[in-house]
Amino acid sequence: MRICLLRHAPAVARGAPGDDAERPLTPRGERRARAAGAGLHLLGVEPDCWFASPLARAAQTARLARRAFRHGSRGLPALLRLDALGPERDPAELIAILWDLRPRLVVCVGHAPHLDRLLLTLLGTSRGRLAKLGKGGAALLSFRGKPRPGRGRLEWHLPPAVLQRLGGRT
Repeated sequence: MRICLLRHAPAVARGAPGDDAERPLTPRGERRARAAGAGLHLLGVEPDCWFASPLARAAQTARLARRAFRHGSRGLPALLRLDALGPERDPAELIAILWDLRPRLVVCVGHAPHLDRLLLTLLGTSRGRLAKLGKGGAALLSFRGKPRPGRGRLEWHLPPAVLQRLGGRT
């Protein structure tokens, strides 16, 4: 099994009118989300499905990024919103869901600090610097069999600028 973690692209600033959960991406964030999807596609990421946090900025990032994965009659991989990808959730919740579903490759779109903690948990380390995913950055982990804490192997960890450059936008 492989898991691609993708942090949401830049959203409107906190403190803007409205609920934090409904903050959308900025126009720049929309461009970055599309470029991140194109970069993932170029890297050979072929997900069975996409999971996104229920917060608007993560769900919007997932919708825009996954459009790069349209394959003729095959269409787009499924996109499901998961509460377990919320910013303050315990990584064990998502690991349990992935354990039960067993997809071949899944993209999980979420937030800091959750994705950072999830990455550290799956790698079995406490070195926080390694885990910092910038907005629109991604990491790919692989597992022999089901995902377990400390059993992940980091295939790559890309900052947003590199992923977007691969996708053709800066």
